[in-house]
Amino acid sequence: MLATEPLLWVTKYRYPVLKGDIKKRCRELIIQVCDAEDVQILKGVVSKDHVHMHIEYPPKITEEMVQEYLEHHRDPSNKDSGSMVLE
Repeated sequence: MLATEPLLWVTKYRYPVLKGDIKKRCRELIIQVCDAEDVQILKGVVSKDHVHMHIEYPPKITEEMVQEYLEHHRDPSNKDSGSMVLE
């Protein structure tokens, strides 16, 4: 039986920074990490100041592990800065 959870990330001070190319790249990276970690996105929206997702994942991993995968995934296209996907 798969577990389902809603997830929400909010930008610092709710600054509207998730737009244009940043929004596209954020979405791509979330999909990439979820695919690599056997997490299925049931619904998801990247808004200008937050990300909403409803995910499904196997019981062998916990909700905390899923959040850690997503929050600590480094953007491979930006190796110099070491920027995080979501901070």
